[in-house]
Amino acid sequence: MVRIGRVQRWVRKTLGLGVFISGIAWLLERRANQGVRILLYHKIADRPEDALCIGVEDFDRQMAYLAQHWRLVSLDEMMVAFRSGRQLPPRSVVVTFDDGYADNYTHAFPILRKYRVPATIFVVHDYIDTTRHYPWDDESEDHALTWAQIFDMQCHGISFGCHTLSHPLLNDIQIEEAFQEIHESKARLERRIGAMRYFAYPRGERRDFSAPIKSIVAKEGFLAACSTIPGTNMPNSDWYELRRTVVEPVDASPFQFRLLMMGVTDLILGLFRHGWASSRLPGVSHRCTETRT
Repeated sequence: MVRIGRVQRWVRKTLGLGVFISGIAWLLERRANQGVRILLYHKIADRPEDALCIGVEDFDRQMAYLAQHWRLVSLDEMMVAFRSGRQLPPRSVVVTFDDGYADNYTHAFPILRKYRVPATIFVVHDYIDTTRHYPWDDESEDHALTWAQIFDMQCHGISFGCHTLSHPLLNDIQIEEAFQEIHESKARLERRIGAMRYFAYPRGERRDFSAPIKSIVAKEGFLAACSTIPGTNMPNSDWYELRRTVVEPVDASPFQFRLLMMGVTDLILGLFRHGWASSRLPGVSHRCTETRT
């Protein structure tokens, strides 16, 4: 599993509290609320040491909060608005999942239905309906969705998108291989579950995709592609570099999740990945946690 960095978690909580007390959070929130925030989850399971896991009760509480205080929209609804040049109302949010873990069906799906949350799950084709584990996982329960689970979720309004055939980092392989990963994942998924309109870059940081990769995604007919660059999205955003906010265990508490929705996490992750914290704080790398997406 991907283990949580305790130093990083403590630093993020401390910085978040400082930003909140200083009043900067309210300025960030005003700006963030004008765009559409896309949330990214991976696993919904009660394994607190796994940096990819959000606990079942925590996830339920987060979806309840969004249903009460935010406007939940689908990727399709967002892109219909963006393609016509319209901005969605303030406090609009999209929910997505990467990798297509089976617990998205067993644990997340009932909660999504409970609160009527539209969601998109980006699946890795070659792991579907197998007992294979991703290289960063070591738990027997961390296998991927089955086709039957995917069909059932589709019947109840959950959408699916492409996350390549085998989850390589696209900038680390030859461009011909990257084309195959993108093209074949779309073709094979479409044969089983219908049109694929959206793509998510594996890991999805700026270093993980390039202009040629984005060009392949566009030419393959995807309407948009998601990164893991934090922030919000507007109609004039780059549709093949949509920003997403990764929800991690550090965000589990109601207060931390509220900070995330206010945009405080965007600022802090900017410091971790590109700024002062990445070079000054002991034990803190350019990534706040070694999340694999």
